[in-house]
This record gives sequence, C-alpha cells and structure tokens, in this order.
Amino acid sequence: MNEYKGFYEVVKKWTVNDYRTQGIKSEVIIDMLISDFIEEMIATKLNCELRQVDLLAKEFPIDIGGADLRNAKVDYLVAVGNRLYLVELKTTEDSHSADQRERMIEVIGGEHATENMLAFFSEIVKSKKRHPSRLDSKKYFRTVRMMQKIVLGYDNDMDIDNLEKRMIKKFSSNPPGILYIELKTPNNDDFFEYDADKKIDFIALDKLDENEKFKELLSDEKKQSWDCIESIVRELLQPIDSKRIIFMKSKIFRNNDAEYQKFYAERADIINIGNHLLGIDEYDILPFKEFTTGCVYVGEVKVSGNDVVKMVVKEAISKAENFAGAQDVLIEVLGSRDYLDGYFSDWAESESVIHEVAPHAKCVFSIHVDDTLGDTARVTVAAKIPA
Repeated sequence: MNEYKGFYEVVKKWTVNDYRTQGIKSEVIIDMLISDFIEEMIATKLNCELRQVDLLAKEFPIDIGGADLRNAKVDYLVAVGNRLYLVELKTTEDSHSADQRERMIEVIGGEHATENMLAFFSEIVKSKKRHPSRLDSKKYFRTVRMMQKIVLGYDNDMDIDNLEKRMIKKFSSNPPGILYIELKTPNNDDFFEYDADKKIDFIALDKLDENEKFKELLSDEKKQSWDCIESIVRELLQPIDSKRIIFMKSKIFRNNDAEYQKFYAERADIINIGNHLLGIDEYDILPFKEFTTGCVYVGEVKVSGNDVVKMVVKEAISKAENFAGAQDVLIEVLGSRDYLDGYFSDWAESESVIHEVAPHAKCVFSIHVDDTLGDTARVTVAAKIPA
C-alpha cells in the first residue's frame, strides 16, 4: 500500500479543494473515488451476494417526455439479481431535487416500467447510429458494449436489439427500484419512501466503514484503497458537520479599478487604526497597492470554534483560480481579543498551507482586534497572481 499512499494524499488534497470550489460539480469528484465500490455498497445495503450485483452503465438516460428523445441522466444503472435499480449519487443536501425524484418515480412506475425504460435507451442508441463519428455517439456505443459483456457475455459487435430483448426477459418480472448514494446520512428519511410497495432507499458513505458486511465483501486490495478513500470522506465531512466556517465572499480584481482602490484603502485604514496583536505597516502591503497585469484574488471567511487555523486558510484559498502562481499573499484576521488570544497564535501552520499550494508566495500576516465580532473571527486572504 505504500506505493499508493502518496497518490491518495494528492487525491485528498485536490478532492477537498475542488469539493469546496464554486462551479465544480462535486458528484463528479466523488464518483471518481467510489465507482469501483458501487457493487459492494449495494450488496451490503440490499443484503445480497456480491455476484448478484452488476454495475451496467453510468449516466443512463431516462425518458422525460417529448418526441425528440429528450432525456435526463441518472448516475448509475445497476442490476441486482432480476431487478434493475436507478442509482443517484448526492454529495450535498442542496443537490437533491424533488423534480428529479418525481421523474425517477414516474419512470419506474407502471406495469411495463422496465420494458419502457430499456426501449427508450435502445431508441436513443439507434438514433446515434445515424451519426457514428460523433463523440456522444461513441460514448453510447461503449456503454452498450459494456452492458453486452455483462448480460450477453460478448462485446465484439454492438447488438442493441438482442441486448434489449434479453434484458427485458431477465428484469421485467420485477419493478425497478431507486437508490441514492449519500456522502452523509440524511436527516429526513421521508424523502426516500413514497408508497407501501416501492421504496427509495439510500447508502450513506459516512457509515460504510462501520459495516462489517461491507468490509467482508472487499478484496484485500480494495480494503487498502477504501481506507484511503474513507479518510477523504471524513475530510469532506468535517466542515459540513462542524458548521464553523461560513464562506462569505470571493472576488477577483482583474484591473486596478475604483472597487479595488476601496479594498486597498480599507486595509490601510485597519493598519492605521492600530489595536493589533500582530501588526503590519504600509510597506508590508505595498505589493497590493497597484497592479496593471494579472489579478488580485480576495477570499473572506467567517469562523468560530477551536483549532481552525489551517481549515480557515484552506477554505479561503479553495475558491481561487491559479492560486499556485501567487507571488504575494496577505492574511488578515479581525476578531475579539479573547478569541484571537486563544485560537490564532500559530501562524506557521497557515503559511505551510499556503506554501503547499503556492510554494513561492511571500506571506504577510495581520491580526487586529475587533471586539464587535464576539465569538467569531473574520479572515481575509488576498493573493496577487500574475497573468
């Protein structure tokens, strides 16, 4: 496992960073980590043998109505014995959609749900044959061959008609089901049930490490990999559970305009007021006074609680583009004297976090008292990034 440990440390660093970055779909990040464990997860949840579970397809299309094959995608199509499951990965509470839930319920409902679902997929694949050179078509063809290998036992020729017939014969006797894979155990189980006969259920990643059946299903190699992935999951959950950090804003200044001049003037005012625990002067912030090329990134965080120095700085820099190229970094902390005396003494930790991302950055620290903030602090990280 030693040869993989360094790799997983890099994966952890960038997964946590991207998970907190706006505009990046976190499900894609987590999917890359857990895809190889989907079958073991579902076998554990449904208490069946691992050989009964097959991951048939990723990004499987389902019908949303209309004559032009309009569709939505579910993250995984999984076969469990003689039943199909639509499986969705959700990594945050706000990623749940009631509309998506109702759409899946509609797809798996009705007497001929399995036949209709597979016929729709087959129709899309046949439409792609009219434009075989397109990348989207090639992706569908690859999915068909993956499914053929599992269901038909061969994948050398694309045989969508036979695949559809065999799948209908195998799976149509049982209604499809729905499973959610959750990063964190949901607070409200009502979301996952909708009538007495069919159930929407969930698998929680934060609880899998406690499940003995899951551990038994993993091969020795997968057990070693899962230990690393489980540590990444814990890291992702930490700020969600603690709720100690609120990202207030991020801003990129791309030219030396009036708005940036106001930002710089506010920094100068704080310096001139004094009342500091770790003070700086105008010379320290001179690199930020004017710039004509590149940009200045500003991230602002509100924080409370103990032992948060590294976490705060990680959160503040996580949303910056090209932070690795930062030449000058200013870290400014405002908080009550009692709060700052207790929790912001070790700035070497913050500097090490910054240098992990921007190894050549010159760091300046400013810690000033503002007793109006009570039991919280406001942390601003400004980074000058060249073009």
